[in-house]
Amino acid sequence: MEQANGEDCQTTRGSLFESRPDIEAIDKLLREQESIEERKREENSKKCILDQEATLLSELLHQALKRVQELDSEIGTTMSQIFERQKYNTAVETLFDEEADKGKKMSETLRSMEIHEAEQVRLIDAITDHLDSRGISIT
Repeated sequence: MEQANGEDCQTTRGSLFESRPDIEAIDKLLREQESIEERKREENSKKCILDQEATLLSELLHQALKRVQELDSEIGTTMSQIFERQKYNTAVETLFDEEADKGKKMSETLRSMEIHEAEQVRLIDAITDHLDSRGISIT
């Protein structure tokens, strides 16, 4: 029996040594699996970070779009105010031009009246001189 047991022990011992490459292969597969799982965790972590960054960028873009719309509205209001101011300025310029034309006409009329008045004064002086020369007094 000893011999039988000895053979059994040797057979068992031999099969253990023969199975060592299987253990190493299993160990290698387990390490690869752990490595794959670690990469998956890293990728999931990166994906989570990218999702957070995408969410933040989306919020920033939304805020930027809202601000652009506000600025567009302000520009529209400002342009409308500028247009109204230009219409007002044009109206005022037109009034000034009309008043200037009236002033020129009045000035011409007054000048004409002054000339006419001067002619009347000369005519009256001539008539008075003529009457004086004849000895007729108007006063």
